[in-house]
Amino acid sequence: MHIRLAFVALAALCAVSSCEFRRIMTYDEIYLDHMCVVDYDIDWSQLNEAPSGMTIIFYGCDDQKSYSFHTNTVNHFHAVLPDQDYQMICFNQSESEFALLNFSGFDSFYTAEVNMKPDAENLLHDMLNYINGKNDGTRGFNASGSLQPGSLASASFSSVKKGTKPTGVAPMGGGTMQGSTTTGGTTAGGTSRGFNASGSLQPGNLVSNLTIAIHVVGLKYALNVRGTLDGLSAGRSLATKFPSATTVNQSLPNWNIDASDSDDEPGVITTSVGTFGVPVSGSRADGDPDPNILNLVFTMNDYSEVNFTVNLTEEIHEQYEEIFEEEQEREVNGETGQGPNLEINIEVGTETRPSGDPLDDNPDGTDSNGTLILHRTEGSGFHIGVDGWDDEVIHHIEF
Repeated sequence: MHIRLAFVALAALCAVSSCEFRRIMTYDEIYLDHMCVVDYDIDWSQLNEAPSGMTIIFYGCDDQKSYSFHTNTVNHFHAVLPDQDYQMICFNQSESEFALLNFSGFDSFYTAEVNMKPDAENLLHDMLNYINGKNDGTRGFNASGSLQPGSLASASFSSVKKGTKPTGVAPMGGGTMQGSTTTGGTTAGGTSRGFNASGSLQPGNLVSNLTIAIHVVGLKYALNVRGTLDGLSAGRSLATKFPSATTVNQSLPNWNIDASDSDDEPGVITTSVGTFGVPVSGSRADGDPDPNILNLVFTMNDYSEVNFTVNLTEEIHEQYEEIFEEEQEREVNGETGQGPNLEINIEVGTETRPSGDPLDDNPDGTDSNGTLILHRTEGSGFHIGVDGWDDEVIHHIEF
């Protein structure tokens, strides 16, 4: 009997020693093992003010589905997605909250873009009339129909993978992301777009500020000035941030006039306008870009009009392409961009006229420095005739 019990105990010991014990996994662990968890803070410092909402879209590389999120929680984002590689776009507000912008191409990552509506200026004018002339514009635009710098920002990744982290950026809580830089439609892996040095997702500003200063002789004879500028990009890609190859003619109705008292010394007119930029070499077809022609119309105090055209193509493209490349490099390196302070500054002419350069009495041209010259007029701007006021006319009205 004792021998039999000894054999049973030995057999049980052998069975137990051959077993491999494993920890029992929770439901959440089993569920998340087959999912991709994304969790990160969001830094909106590139905008003029924090947004009241945001949109994030993930494009599944395996199932070819898109996963869209609209939320008013703008400082942090957490989501659980099917386990696969993703492409991602993030921007402030939702695509329906900008009355004068068109968001389109959301079927795929590389076609998603934002563009000004073709008749944005007139649409805004109608909106202001409808609301009794409340002159504060609408989201993304100021009251003159111009884009508002620092009103729209986006971030994007061409690769979002489970269990990896952006190169050179500290790991984040929960799931992490592998970012890839997208340049001109090609993908260069190993770097991240849209993360700052602290590991927060930082959407970058899409609207630059273009300031134009024109030196003009004879401004004291002008009542007002209006203008247009050709060749500005109609929009930006939300994935690559490249300006659109499609261009628009931007109205410039609001100019500040600082006239000189002297007939021979220049005054200056200035204006500022928000812009999506100009088509850079990576976003336009081969060949020369659409010219940036500034068209100016001066109304003189005798009510005549003087027209000027100034070619600003070289100056605008040189400045914009430089700051565009700098912003792209900042994002890749996790550095903070310039945000709403992204400036293009164009100056035509000089504050003083060249010595020995003759000034005709009625030139309507430019001097050798490019300063515009307006003709002198004798008008005062007050042309109401009063002849015949002394002739008394009596009208008899019968009821």
